[in-house]
Amino acid sequence: MKKTKYLIYGGGFEWMDACLLDLKDQENVLFINKQIPYKGNVFGLAFAKLCYGLKRAPHVFVLPFFRKILFIPFSQRSFLHDADRICLIIYDQNRLDVDFDFLKYMKKTYGDAIRFVYCFTNTYEKSHIQYSYGKGEEISKYYDLVFSYNKRDCVRYGFCYYPLLYSKALLAPNRKNQIFDCVFVGASKDRLDLIHNVLQYMLSHGLKCKFYVVGVEEKDKLEFGDSIEYNKPLSYRQYISLLRQSRVVLDINQGGASGMNLRVLETIFNGAKLLTNNVFLEKNKVILSNSFVFDSIEDIDLSFFRRPFDDGNIDLLEPFFPTSFLQTICNELDNAKGG
Repeated sequence: MKKTKYLIYGGGFEWMDACLLDLKDQENVLFINKQIPYKGNVFGLAFAKLCYGLKRAPHVFVLPFFRKILFIPFSQRSFLHDADRICLIIYDQNRLDVDFDFLKYMKKTYGDAIRFVYCFTNTYEKSHIQYSYGKGEEISKYYDLVFSYNKRDCVRYGFCYYPLLYSKALLAPNRKNQIFDCVFVGASKDRLDLIHNVLQYMLSHGLKCKFYVVGVEEKDKLEFGDSIEYNKPLSYRQYISLLRQSRVVLDINQGGASGMNLRVLETIFNGAKLLTNNVFLEKNKVILSNSFVFDSIEDIDLSFFRRPFDDGNIDLLEPFFPTSFLQTICNELDNAKGG
Protein backbone atom coordinates (compact mmCIF):
# COMPACT_ATOMS: atom_id res chain seq x y z
CA MET A 1 0.00 0.00 0.00
CA LYS A 2 1.31 3.41 -0.97
CA LYS A 3 2.43 5.75 1.79
CA THR A 4 0.66 9.02 1.03
CA LYS A 5 1.61 12.31 2.61
CA TYR A 6 -0.39 15.51 2.44
CA LEU A 7 1.27 18.92 2.36
CA ILE A 8 -1.43 21.55 2.87
CA TYR A 9 -0.90 25.27 2.37
CA GLY A 10 -3.73 27.33 3.84
CA GLY A 11 -4.81 30.90 3.21
CA GLY A 12 -3.58 32.29 6.53
CA PHE A 13 -6.98 32.87 8.11
CA GLU A 14 -7.82 31.97 11.70
CA TRP A 15 -10.99 30.17 10.68
CA MET A 16 -8.95 27.80 8.53
CA ASP A 17 -7.18 26.51 11.64
CA ALA A 18 -10.61 25.58 12.99
CA CYS A 19 -11.66 23.93 9.75
CA LEU A 20 -8.60 21.66 9.63
CA LEU A 21 -7.96 21.19 13.35
CA ASP A 22 -8.58 17.43 13.11
CA LEU A 23 -5.46 17.09 10.96
CA LYS A 24 -3.12 18.70 13.48
CA ASP A 25 -1.75 15.44 14.94
CA GLN A 26 -1.88 13.33 11.79
CA GLU A 27 1.60 11.97 11.08
CA ASN A 28 1.10 12.01 7.32
CA VAL A 29 -0.19 15.60 7.20
CA LEU A 30 1.70 18.89 7.37
CA PHE A 31 -0.63 21.89 7.45
CA ILE A 32 0.92 25.35 7.22
CA ASN A 33 -1.70 28.07 7.50
CA LYS A 34 0.28 31.03 6.21
CA GLN A 35 -0.22 32.99 3.01
CA ILE A 36 3.52 32.80 2.55
CA PRO A 37 4.34 29.32 3.92
CA TYR A 38 7.87 30.07 5.02
CA LYS A 39 9.18 28.44 8.20
CA GLY A 40 12.65 29.80 8.87
CA ASN A 41 14.66 32.73 10.24
CA VAL A 42 13.53 36.35 10.15
CA PHE A 43 15.86 37.24 7.29
CA GLY A 44 14.44 34.52 5.09
CA LEU A 45 10.91 35.58 6.01
CA ALA A 46 11.70 39.20 5.11
CA PHE A 47 13.01 38.05 1.73
CA ALA A 48 9.89 35.93 1.18
CA LYS A 49 7.64 38.88 1.96
CA LEU A 50 9.60 40.99 -0.51
CA CYS A 51 9.12 38.42 -3.26
CA TYR A 52 5.49 37.57 -2.47
CA GLY A 53 4.40 40.88 -0.93
CA LEU A 54 0.91 40.68 0.54
CA LYS A 55 0.02 44.19 -0.64
CA ARG A 56 0.39 43.29 -4.31
CA ALA A 57 -1.84 41.28 -6.60
CA PRO A 58 -1.24 37.56 -5.90
CA HIS A 59 0.02 36.89 -9.43
CA VAL A 60 2.62 39.71 -9.36
CA PHE A 61 6.07 38.74 -8.10
CA VAL A 62 9.14 40.83 -7.31
CA LEU A 63 12.61 39.43 -8.07
CA PRO A 64 11.08 36.59 -10.16
CA PHE A 65 14.37 34.72 -10.57
CA PHE A 66 15.74 35.08 -7.04
CA ARG A 67 12.45 34.05 -5.44
CA LYS A 68 13.16 30.52 -6.70
CA ILE A 69 15.65 30.22 -3.83
CA LEU A 70 12.59 29.96 -1.60
CA PHE A 71 11.32 26.89 -3.41
CA ILE A 72 13.69 24.71 -1.36
CA PRO A 73 12.16 25.58 2.06
CA PHE A 74 8.69 25.69 0.51
CA SER A 75 9.09 22.11 -0.71
CA GLN A 76 9.30 20.66 2.85
CA ARG A 77 11.73 17.90 1.85
CA SER A 78 12.33 16.69 5.40
CA PHE A 79 8.62 15.89 5.71
CA LEU A 80 8.10 14.44 2.24
CA HIS A 81 11.32 12.48 1.73
CA ASP A 82 9.90 9.03 2.58
CA ALA A 83 6.50 9.39 0.83
CA ASP A 84 5.49 7.07 -2.01
CA ARG A 85 2.82 9.52 -3.05
CA ILE A 86 2.55 13.23 -2.27
CA CYS A 87 -0.55 15.35 -2.38
CA LEU A 88 0.12 19.10 -2.38
CA ILE A 89 -3.11 20.87 -1.45
CA ILE A 90 -3.17 24.63 -1.94
CA TYR A 91 -6.05 26.83 -0.82
CA ASP A 92 -7.05 30.06 -2.48
CA GLN A 93 -5.45 33.10 -0.85
CA ASN A 94 -2.14 31.26 -0.48
CA ARG A 95 0.56 33.12 -2.42
CA LEU A 96 1.87 29.97 -4.07
CA ASP A 97 -1.41 29.01 -5.71
CA VAL A 98 -0.58 30.82 -8.95
CA ASP A 99 3.20 30.48 -8.80
CA PHE A 100 3.51 28.14 -11.75
CA ASP A 101 7.31 28.05 -11.40
CA PHE A 102 6.89 26.59 -7.92
CA LEU A 103 4.52 23.92 -9.19
CA LYS A 104 7.01 23.04 -11.94
CA TYR A 105 9.79 22.85 -9.34
CA MET A 106 7.76 20.46 -7.19
CA LYS A 107 6.98 18.32 -10.23
CA LYS A 108 10.66 18.20 -11.19
CA THR A 109 11.66 17.36 -7.61
CA TYR A 110 9.13 14.62 -6.91
CA GLY A 111 8.19 13.48 -10.40
CA ASP A 112 5.19 11.19 -10.80
CA ALA A 113 4.90 10.82 -7.02
CA ILE A 114 3.28 14.24 -6.60
CA ARG A 115 -0.23 15.39 -7.34
CA PHE A 116 -1.57 18.96 -7.10
CA VAL A 117 -4.96 19.80 -5.58
CA TYR A 118 -6.58 23.23 -5.50
CA CYS A 119 -9.37 24.17 -3.07
CA PHE A 120 -11.71 27.13 -3.37
CA THR A 121 -13.20 28.72 -0.26
CA ASN A 122 -14.87 31.40 -2.35
CA THR A 123 -16.70 31.49 -5.65
CA TYR A 124 -14.52 31.64 -8.75
CA GLU A 125 -15.77 35.12 -9.67
CA LYS A 126 -14.81 36.48 -6.25
CA SER A 127 -11.40 34.82 -6.13
CA HIS A 128 -8.13 36.39 -7.26
CA ILE A 129 -7.24 33.31 -9.26
CA GLN A 130 -9.32 34.39 -12.25
CA TYR A 131 -6.70 37.06 -13.03
CA SER A 132 -4.08 34.36 -13.55
CA TYR A 133 -6.14 31.71 -15.29
CA GLY A 134 -8.75 33.72 -17.13
CA LYS A 135 -11.26 31.02 -17.91
CA GLY A 136 -11.96 28.70 -15.01
CA GLU A 137 -11.24 25.60 -17.05
CA GLU A 138 -7.59 26.66 -17.41
CA ILE A 139 -6.76 25.90 -13.78
CA SER A 140 -7.04 22.17 -14.49
CA LYS A 141 -3.96 22.42 -16.69
CA TYR A 142 -1.89 23.00 -13.55
CA TYR A 143 -3.80 21.04 -10.91
CA ASP A 144 -4.80 17.38 -11.00
CA LEU A 145 -7.91 18.02 -8.91
CA VAL A 146 -9.81 21.26 -8.34
CA PHE A 147 -12.47 21.33 -5.61
CA SER A 148 -15.19 23.90 -5.05
CA TYR A 149 -18.09 24.02 -2.61
CA ASN A 150 -20.06 26.08 -5.14
CA LYS A 151 -22.08 23.78 -7.38
CA ARG A 152 -22.52 26.50 -9.98
CA ASP A 153 -18.76 26.73 -10.47
CA CYS A 154 -18.49 22.95 -10.63
CA VAL A 155 -21.00 22.81 -13.46
CA ARG A 156 -19.59 25.83 -15.27
CA TYR A 157 -15.89 25.02 -15.05
CA GLY A 158 -15.76 21.27 -14.48
CA PHE A 159 -14.48 21.46 -10.90
CA CYS A 160 -15.04 18.60 -8.45
CA TYR A 161 -17.72 19.32 -5.89
CA TYR A 162 -16.92 19.04 -2.21
CA PRO A 163 -18.42 21.05 0.67
CA LEU A 164 -16.33 23.27 2.89
CA LEU A 165 -14.84 21.59 5.93
CA TYR A 166 -15.14 21.87 9.68
CA SER A 167 -13.42 19.85 12.37
CA LYS A 168 -15.10 17.08 14.32
CA ALA A 169 -13.14 18.18 17.39
CA LEU A 170 -15.18 21.40 17.48
CA LEU A 171 -18.56 19.71 17.35
CA ALA A 172 -20.61 21.14 20.23
CA PRO A 173 -24.33 20.52 19.64
CA ASN A 174 -25.53 20.71 23.24
CA ARG A 175 -25.34 24.09 24.94
CA LYS A 176 -27.26 25.88 27.68
CA ASN A 177 -25.85 29.41 27.69
CA GLN A 178 -27.91 30.81 24.82
CA ILE A 179 -28.63 34.40 25.83
CA PHE A 180 -29.49 35.75 22.35
CA ASP A 181 -32.31 34.78 20.05
CA CYS A 182 -30.33 35.73 16.93
CA VAL A 183 -26.87 36.99 16.01
CA PHE A 184 -25.27 38.19 12.80
CA VAL A 185 -21.63 38.91 12.02
CA GLY A 186 -20.52 40.12 8.60
CA ALA A 187 -19.76 42.90 6.16
CA SER A 188 -22.50 45.22 4.93
CA LYS A 189 -21.56 45.08 1.22
CA ASP A 190 -24.79 45.40 -0.80
CA ARG A 191 -27.06 43.87 1.84
CA LEU A 192 -27.16 46.52 4.59
CA ASP A 193 -30.80 47.44 4.00
CA LEU A 194 -31.84 43.82 4.34
CA ILE A 195 -29.76 43.41 7.50
CA HIS A 196 -31.41 46.47 9.02
CA ASN A 197 -34.89 45.33 8.01
CA VAL A 198 -34.44 41.84 9.46
CA LEU A 199 -33.13 43.30 12.72
CA GLN A 200 -36.05 45.73 12.92
CA TYR A 201 -38.51 42.89 12.36
CA MET A 202 -36.95 40.76 15.09
CA LEU A 203 -36.79 43.57 17.64
CA SER A 204 -40.39 44.51 16.95
CA HIS A 205 -41.37 40.97 17.99
CA GLY A 206 -39.41 41.08 21.23
CA LEU A 207 -36.42 39.01 20.15
CA LYS A 208 -33.02 39.66 21.71
CA CYS A 209 -30.40 40.20 19.00
CA LYS A 210 -26.76 41.10 18.60
CA PHE A 211 -25.48 42.15 15.17
CA TYR A 212 -21.92 43.09 14.21
CA VAL A 213 -21.69 44.75 10.81
CA VAL A 214 -18.46 46.10 9.34
CA GLY A 215 -17.84 48.29 6.31
CA VAL A 216 -20.66 50.72 7.13
CA GLU A 217 -20.37 54.43 6.35
CA GLU A 218 -21.47 56.89 9.00
CA LYS A 219 -24.43 58.11 6.93
CA ASP A 220 -25.81 54.56 6.63
CA LYS A 221 -25.85 53.75 10.35
CA LEU A 222 -29.21 53.39 12.09
CA GLU A 223 -30.01 53.48 15.79
CA PHE A 224 -30.86 50.10 17.30
CA GLY A 225 -29.37 50.61 20.76
CA ASP A 226 -26.97 47.88 21.86
CA SER A 227 -28.51 45.38 19.43
CA ILE A 228 -26.03 46.35 16.71
CA GLU A 229 -22.35 47.25 16.63
CA TYR A 230 -20.91 48.95 13.54
CA ASN A 231 -17.35 48.57 12.26
CA LYS A 232 -16.23 46.59 15.30
CA PRO A 233 -14.36 43.55 13.98
CA LEU A 234 -14.32 40.38 16.04
CA SER A 235 -11.57 37.81 16.22
CA TYR A 236 -12.57 34.32 15.17
CA ARG A 237 -12.58 33.19 18.78
CA GLN A 238 -14.89 36.07 19.72
CA TYR A 239 -17.15 35.25 16.79
CA ILE A 240 -17.50 31.59 17.75
CA SER A 241 -18.09 32.58 21.38
CA LEU A 242 -20.92 34.88 20.27
CA LEU A 243 -22.36 32.20 18.01
CA ARG A 244 -22.47 29.71 20.88
CA GLN A 245 -24.53 32.19 22.91
CA SER A 246 -27.33 32.33 20.36
CA ARG A 247 -30.25 30.12 19.43
CA VAL A 248 -30.20 31.27 15.80
CA VAL A 249 -27.57 32.63 13.42
CA LEU A 250 -28.58 34.84 10.51
CA ASP A 251 -26.98 34.11 7.13
CA ILE A 252 -27.68 36.47 4.22
CA ASN A 253 -26.55 35.09 0.90
CA GLN A 254 -24.73 37.60 -1.29
CA GLY A 255 -25.53 35.78 -4.51
CA GLY A 256 -23.32 33.67 -6.74
CA ALA A 257 -22.93 30.85 -4.22
CA SER A 258 -25.05 27.71 -4.33
CA GLY A 259 -23.44 25.50 -1.70
CA MET A 260 -23.09 25.33 2.06
CA ASN A 261 -20.85 28.21 3.03
CA LEU A 262 -18.69 28.31 6.14
CA ARG A 263 -21.33 30.20 8.11
CA VAL A 264 -23.69 27.25 7.73
CA LEU A 265 -21.14 24.76 9.06
CA GLU A 266 -20.09 27.00 11.95
CA THR A 267 -23.72 27.34 12.93
CA ILE A 268 -24.68 23.67 12.87
CA PHE A 269 -21.42 22.40 14.37
CA ASN A 270 -21.86 24.77 17.30
CA GLY A 271 -25.44 23.77 18.00
CA ALA A 272 -27.28 26.84 16.69
CA LYS A 273 -30.02 27.00 14.08
CA LEU A 274 -29.75 28.81 10.77
CA LEU A 275 -31.98 31.56 9.42
CA THR A 276 -31.06 32.21 5.79
CA ASN A 277 -32.28 33.54 2.46
CA ASN A 278 -30.17 31.00 0.55
CA VAL A 279 -32.82 29.05 -1.36
CA PHE A 280 -30.27 26.38 -2.31
CA LEU A 281 -30.32 25.21 1.31
CA GLU A 282 -34.09 24.79 1.48
CA LYS A 283 -34.08 21.01 1.04
CA ASN A 284 -30.62 20.22 2.39
CA LYS A 285 -31.15 17.16 4.59
CA VAL A 286 -28.08 17.93 6.75
CA ILE A 287 -29.60 21.12 8.13
CA LEU A 288 -33.27 20.71 7.23
CA SER A 289 -34.54 20.35 10.79
CA ASN A 290 -32.33 23.20 12.08
CA SER A 291 -32.84 25.82 9.39
CA PHE A 292 -35.44 28.20 8.07
CA VAL A 293 -35.20 29.65 4.57
CA PHE A 294 -37.05 32.89 3.95
CA ASP A 295 -37.82 34.73 0.75
CA SER A 296 -39.22 37.84 2.39
CA ILE A 297 -38.98 39.03 5.98
CA GLU A 298 -42.69 38.47 6.53
CA ASP A 299 -42.13 34.76 5.85
CA ILE A 300 -40.03 34.31 8.99
CA ASP A 301 -41.75 31.95 11.42
CA LEU A 302 -41.19 33.30 14.94
CA SER A 303 -41.76 29.86 16.46
CA PHE A 304 -38.49 28.81 14.79
CA PHE A 305 -36.57 30.76 17.44
CA ARG A 306 -38.22 28.84 20.27
CA ARG A 307 -37.79 25.42 18.68
CA PRO A 308 -34.96 23.37 20.27
CA PHE A 309 -31.92 22.32 18.28
CA ASP A 310 -32.37 18.90 16.68
CA ASP A 311 -29.19 16.85 17.08
CA GLY A 312 -30.68 13.80 15.34
CA ASN A 313 -28.76 14.51 12.13
CA ILE A 314 -25.29 14.86 13.65
CA ASP A 315 -24.17 11.66 11.90
CA LEU A 316 -24.74 13.39 8.56
CA LEU A 317 -21.88 15.79 9.30
CA GLU A 318 -19.13 13.23 8.67
CA PRO A 319 -18.49 14.29 5.03
CA PHE A 320 -17.54 17.74 6.33
CA PHE A 321 -14.70 16.43 8.49
CA PRO A 322 -11.25 17.13 6.98
CA THR A 323 -10.28 13.46 7.37
CA SER A 324 -13.19 12.53 5.08
CA PHE A 325 -11.96 15.04 2.52
CA LEU A 326 -8.46 13.54 2.48
CA GLN A 327 -9.96 10.11 1.95
CA THR A 328 -11.96 11.47 -0.99
CA ILE A 329 -8.80 12.91 -2.52
CA CYS A 330 -7.03 9.59 -2.06
CA ASN A 331 -9.91 7.75 -3.73
CA GLU A 332 -9.98 10.21 -6.64
CA LEU A 333 -6.25 9.77 -7.19
CA ASP A 334 -6.56 5.99 -7.01
CA ASN A 335 -9.27 6.08 -9.65
CA ALA A 336 -7.31 8.42 -11.90
CA LYS A 337 -4.87 7.08 -14.43
CA GLY A 338 -1.42 7.00 -12.90
CA GLY A 339 -2.79 7.86 -9.42
